[in-house]
Amino acid sequence: MSRKVIITCAVTGAIHTPSMSKALPVTAQEIADAAIGAAEAGAAIVHLHARNPETGQPDQTPEAFAPFLKVIKQRSNCVVNLTTGGAPTMRVEERVRPAAVYKPEVASLNMGSMNFGLFGMLNRFKDFKHEWERQYLGNKDIIFRNTYQDIEYVLRTLADAGTRFEFECYDTAHLYNLNYFLEQGLVKPPLFVQTVFGLQGGTLADVMPKRWALFLGLALQSVLCFFVPLKLGAGVWQLIMLLFLMSAISQVTTPAMKSAVRLVTTAAQVAAVSALVALLGSLGAAIGSSFLAPMIIRYSTIQMVMYSAGGVLGIAAIGALQLPSEPKRTKKEQKEESQLFREAMVTPRRIASWVTAYPTAASMVLVGALVVALFAAINSLLPVYVREVLHTDPTLSVYIFAPAGVGFIIGTILSPQLIRIVGERWVAAMSFFFIAGGAILLGSIHVVAQYIANYSPLRVVEVAGKSLDRKSVV
Repeated sequence: MSRKVIITCAVTGAIHTPSMSKALPVTAQEIADAAIGAAEAGAAIVHLHARNPETGQPDQTPEAFAPFLKVIKQRSNCVVNLTTGGAPTMRVEERVRPAAVYKPEVASLNMGSMNFGLFGMLNRFKDFKHEWERQYLGNKDIIFRNTYQDIEYVLRTLADAGTRFEFECYDTAHLYNLNYFLEQGLVKPPLFVQTVFGLQGGTLADVMPKRWALFLGLALQSVLCFFVPLKLGAGVWQLIMLLFLMSAISQVTTPAMKSAVRLVTTAAQVAAVSALVALLGSLGAAIGSSFLAPMIIRYSTIQMVMYSAGGVLGIAAIGALQLPSEPKRTKKEQKEESQLFREAMVTPRRIASWVTAYPTAASMVLVGALVVALFAAINSLLPVYVREVLHTDPTLSVYIFAPAGVGFIIGTILSPQLIRIVGERWVAAMSFFFIAGGAILLGSIHVVAQYIANYSPLRVVEVAGKSLDRKSVV
């Protein structure tokens, strides 16, 4: 079954400069020829900017658009999409003028303000024909302004022109902005959304092939599951260190797994398959922590749990290599990706710079990381705790800590309300103190058991027809 697609060609844009390529259209004739050539090659829409014919600098005056618009309309029946983004250095009143004058079928509309960093291009291009190019690309003080007022101004200015919009979203927040205008009735469905990746200040594109990122992350996790017990031991501190490293690496494997879904599904199936992967992941985590790990600990050792996890992760890593390859890139594209990877790498210096610049946000991230680390450590160590501290059958963990599921449901319901009332910082801080308090209570169980035994989750076991020797925990 054939699937129809709409191809849009952005002929010249406003980011690239003449010195980057001799093929960049600059004059009205060059822009018209490029647009008509794109249409003849199969493009249904041509996205148009204008430039100064002498210097190649972005020009958003209606007079700059007139010469090539007339030629394109005479020689092609493609849909014309005029930019209202212009260049990030322009005000919205200047940017909307060509669309307001010529009333095109489609106009682009940027859906949020953002830092606009083109300075990374100076690492790849050194020689420039025009002085404005270096200044334009090297400017680290550009904020591409698209406030709610600006967006509404464009929508109302073109409301009577019959123009449809191509909504340019450089980040996920821009999608929420678009939803706001949809709810206000200022835009009408169906929505034509263009997601823009790779710009510094917005959502960066992948800089490593998806299957290799997934393979390396899973393989490293597998190696750690064997290395730690064999070389460092299987004590509490070694377990906590392993959990910390596994959680850190999962920050690569989790997004890589989600993005790899696109390699084996169609665009229409991505949402459904991603939801299925998330569901199976949650189910697997529940079965592993509640049933498999306790059973292995009961009949074997905690080392065997680590080895089992390492084996499963190793199989998953091999499976990642079986994923389809992504389209091959040219040497120039590979070089550009390598440069983007170096620019996007997290280094101690960049972390320190960010922490110094945003201490409040950094403290929230730290508290959140501690909360996640504590929760992961406690959850993973529960079967060991049941056996070594409570001196009880570790397979009973699923009964003993059953109330945790009730707490999860309550937290899921109340958290949004609490965040709305007291803010994210207080909720993060409270979460940390509750989890830390729970860890302290678990660690001092022999002292506090006599006071909390009547309210202990241990009594849940009685509902399942089990009985525990309370003397073992007093």
